[in-house]
This record gives sequence, structure tokens and C-alpha cells, in this order.
Amino acid sequence: CCVASSARPGVVASSGEDGCLCWFDLRTKDVLLTIEAANKPISSICFKSGNEDHVYISAGNEILSFDIRMGSQSKPLETYNYNRDEINQRLLSVLKAILLLQMTVGMLRLSIPLKSACTKD
Repeated sequence: CCVASSARPGVVASSGEDGCLCWFDLRTKDVLLTIEAANKPISSICFKSGNEDHVYISAGNEILSFDIRMGSQSKPLETYNYNRDEINQRLLSVLKAILLLQMTVGMLRLSIPLKSACTKD
């Protein structure tokens, strides 16, 4: 999975089956940051709207949030485990205090109210 940053032109965040989040500068082809985010494959990434220093990932049946300003030592700020099944599609967006995700066949399956500490800009 990968997603382009709108706040940082030329920067792409990607993830994979190794559980790592990586930030790449497409202009220089350099790896800017790598975070060992999960011990299972990451199926989706989503930046927080208005604050791309905060990123959300889905891994297995969990959603984890990170502050990339913490660098490669970043640990999850919050962990959400609202779903019994694996989240196999994509995180749609973080809108103020609700995280939306898309699951099977394009249907919206879950909206998670985020804690206020996680939604501050």
C-alpha cells in the first residue's frame, strides 16, 4: 500500500507485508524514514486530515496511529481493535474525530470515534 503526501510534495508513504512503514522522497529516491509499525502485514495507510505528522495504519484486525515526528523509534499512540475480521481494504480518511474505513465490496463497514487526544492538531 502507498499514499502520497499532500503536505510534502514528492513524498510517498508505503507499507508492506513486513509490517514496516517507509517514507520515500521520489525526487531523490531516498528513504526518509522507516518505522517498524506492526508484527504483521500492513494493508492500509491514511494520513490525518490537516496534520500529516499523524498516520493511521491497518494491520490484521487493528488500526494503529503514529506520530512520524518521533522518527524510527515511533510507537503507536493509539490502538483500535473494533473489528473481529482482518481489515483487508483501505482506510478512507480521518475526519476530525472519526476514522472511516472501507471493507468488502466497497461498503463502509466501520467508523471509529477517535479519542480527543488523538485528534488535536
